[in-house]
Amino acid sequence: MKTGKLVDWRYVLVFPAIFAVICPLRSFAGFDAGDKGTSAAQFLKLGAGARAAGMGEAYSAVCADSGAVYWNPGGLGFLNGVSGTFTHADLFGELNYEYLGYAQSFGNAGTAGLGVQYLSSGRIPETDAAGFETGAAMAPVQYAVSLAYARKVGGFGIGAAAKYIRSRLSATASALAADAGVLSPALMDNKLRLAFVVQNAGGGLKYGQSTDPLPLNLKLGGAFSFSDKLIFGLDVNSPRDNRIYAGAGAEYLLRYSGVSFALRLGYNSRTSGDIDGMTGVSTGLGVVFHDMVLDYAFIPFGPLGFAHRISLSFKLGGKAPFPAPAALRKPGSPVLGGADVQKSR
Repeated sequence: MKTGKLVDWRYVLVFPAIFAVICPLRSFAGFDAGDKGTSAAQFLKLGAGARAAGMGEAYSAVCADSGAVYWNPGGLGFLNGVSGTFTHADLFGELNYEYLGYAQSFGNAGTAGLGVQYLSSGRIPETDAAGFETGAAMAPVQYAVSLAYARKVGGFGIGAAAKYIRSRLSATASALAADAGVLSPALMDNKLRLAFVVQNAGGGLKYGQSTDPLPLNLKLGGAFSFSDKLIFGLDVNSPRDNRIYAGAGAEYLLRYSGVSFALRLGYNSRTSGDIDGMTGVSTGLGVVFHDMVLDYAFIPFGPLGFAHRISLSFKLGGKAPFPAPAALRKPGSPVLGGADVQKSR
């Protein structure tokens, strides 16, 4: 979609204006960096897909595939055809995290999507009030299921997701929450898109007599295409339980006959100052063959060790989403602007 220059700049200014108004409201809404990590269901922050992880989680204005169920439901409005992904993350110790996503377009009726997050923590010995092991053990499990819907309205992708969250620690709790997101039309000759997202809006998880709030987050994002090979993403986050932080990342595409590769580099300041050593930096690699994409991300966490993520994704039918994986886009076609990208091979 191409728009006039005046309209483009109006769109560009609207999203920062929204964030400029919302951020000062943090203090009135109970958003405080002193409450760092106090929200429940921290696993909801673990993301979806190795591609996003390799780009520093700067993905809210990039996603137009099944990962949009997590990153920005509005991105589903630009999806054509069917998209799916499965992610496995090897974290620390016995922590393992999985994400399963699926989305399907129904033409003018919009796009529906499903996302499932699952975190297992292995077996943890139980202790009594004095700190001695009782001989019993618990196996904490946390998961969330999201159902999303989006469609285009006036060139914007507008979407929302309803989320069911369940956590089993020594006790079990559940909660309902919602995400909502907007993704702008392609601006500046199909080079720029902007996004605004609200994540995990809802009540909290109640264990016994106490209720812990969910990790509510407000996000403003952008993605800029320097060429059909290089894209840059930036997300600024305003969470309930932390200071404002940002994620930035880039992806560079290399094309060869029949197979294409994506090289990624990112940085996320969420853990800055909390962990010694190298942290926040991420790298990634993607291999694309026809409609299948295999992605890997490597993320160091200082003395805690390294996190590895691997994803297998597919895209069938319709036109390639923006920014299209290398093999789904013909040379010379734009990286941004899903409606203008040629059909996949």
